[in-house]
Amino acid sequence: ALRHATRCLLAEPVGPRAIVLITDGAPSDIDVFDARYLTEDARAARPARRLGVQCHGLVVDPGADAYVRRIFGWRNYRVAETAAQLPRQLGELYDRLAAR
Repeated sequence: ALRHATRCLLAEPVGPRAIVLITDGAPSDIDVFDARYLTEDARAARPARRLGVQCHGLVVDPGADAYVRRIFGWRNYRVAETAAQLPRQLGELYDRLAAR
C-alpha cells in the first residue's frame, strides 16, 4: 500500500506530499509468518522519503517502539497508547507536517 500510495502522489503536480499511515500494531499478513520479513517489507516508507514523499506512522500499540522506528525511521512516527489518544496525536502530527 505504501508503494502504491507513493506512486500515486508522485503523479500529482509538484507540491507537498505526505502519507500518514495509521495502524493498530506490527505488520502482519495471513500468509506470511516471518515478522522480520513483514517489517522489512513495510520499510517502503524510507524509499518514499527519498522520492520526496513524507511518510509518517501513527501506531496504536504501547509496544511499538520495538519495530516502528525500523519501519519509519527516527522522528517519523508517533505511538498512541490507546485509540482515545488518536485525535490529539493526529492534530500534533498535522501541525508538524504543516510547518514544513
